[in-house]
Amino acid sequence: MRLGRDTIALEQFSRTADRLEGRRLLRAPKVELTRYSATLAPDGSILRFESAAVPLAGDSAAPASATVEFGMDSVRVTLVSGEGTRAYATALHTREGSVFLPFSYALYEQLVRRTLGRGVDSAPAELIFPGVLAPLPTGIRRTAPDSAALDFFGAPLRLRIDRAGRILGADGSATTQKVTVTRVRRVDLPSLARAAAAAERAGGPAGQLSPRDTVRATVGGAEVIVDYGRPGMRGREIFGGLVPWNEVWRTGANAATGLTVSAPLLVGGAELPAGSYTLYTLPRPGGAELIVNRQTGQWGTEYDAAADLVRVPLAQRTLDAPVERFTIVVEPAGRGAVLRLAWDRTEWTTTLVPDPTTP
Repeated sequence: MRLGRDTIALEQFSRTADRLEGRRLLRAPKVELTRYSATLAPDGSILRFESAAVPLAGDSAAPASATVEFGMDSVRVTLVSGEGTRAYATALHTREGSVFLPFSYALYEQLVRRTLGRGVDSAPAELIFPGVLAPLPTGIRRTAPDSAALDFFGAPLRLRIDRAGRILGADGSATTQKVTVTRVRRVDLPSLARAAAAAERAGGPAGQLSPRDTVRATVGGAEVIVDYGRPGMRGREIFGGLVPWNEVWRTGANAATGLTVSAPLLVGGAELPAGSYTLYTLPRPGGAELIVNRQTGQWGTEYDAAADLVRVPLAQRTLDAPVERFTIVVEPAGRGAVLRLAWDRTEWTTTLVPDPTTP
């Protein structure tokens, strides 16, 4: 599993008629190895799933484990960690149910093989994410003899499959994860795990793939706070590629980008009352538009145009050197400030000034 040029996870698994076993190595936010096994029914559905995750770079924390037991129309989940044991039950509403283990494509493959093996071209399904009380809705749809799509939180995870339904590769560019997945004949996972753990011990954990950051500044008498996720380039084409033209962008990664102002301001000349908002942008080949939206607290892809408060054009320039990680800056300028958004070789700017009508 790659994000741009960086390998972020690896998985090795084996399957028999009644059992699926695997190991998944994560490299971020810290190096962690998860061992899992699933007991399969004759029709390929999962009867029982067990997993245990262990940090590999010297973390002394006890392994965190999960057990998922599927019944006729319900599921029981048991979680064990350093904080103790927790168990809960939840209902299933579809015929197809599986376990969601992030970056486990063997589990996706089992669901696809079972669904398409019934001779249907599409079917709804639910995924059990241990620790999340309600099942996650999804669905499988055959799009061509050698292709299928799995619904990933409302976006298609595009799968290339063989006649048996095995996943040969996956394209997550339309999803929020943006991963590229490749199946290989063999991988020396133990050696790669040791190397990743040694690199973490030497240089520290990789951290979140798109770490959160906060910008604070004073503009006139107003305190300005911007809270946003910072995705990296990772060798990818950004605008017009990873971030499509003419589509509203979350202006960062993961949760929505928040803007709080303690007193009224003019943003690009438009009036903005004191309050909390979300920032979106609309990139175009020749420029971009900044959108200040009233909705707050949502995931970054949950955009409601009816809640737009301000839309202003952004000035654009080409930078001499690429900016690897998306960066927002509020830079003092005269009586106000310049809001700068930079990524790759593109920088967008607009002005923030005190509202002259404010006493």
